[in-house]
Amino acid sequence: MDFKKVFDVINKYNIDKNEVLDLVEEAKMLDLTDEDNLLSLIRKGASLAGKDLKESDEEKIVSLIKQKGLNPDLLDLL
Repeated sequence: MDFKKVFDVINKYNIDKNEVLDLVEEAKMLDLTDEDNLLSLIRKGASLAGKDLKESDEEKIVSLIKQKGLNPDLLDLL
């Protein structure tokens, strides 16, 4: 993953880096094949960025993660 792109998004939306690390730690303990877990993480991540996602956006992100895994293209949705 392009970590420069990740840091750019964190800085762009003035996201607390510690909250991002907490979210990453939470994600490590979850079964990411479970859609409910994915949706929870997506919503928390969007909340950190101050973004409101439509249900269709959430579904698109879940679909992308299932197809391609976690990849930099997801950051383009922000």
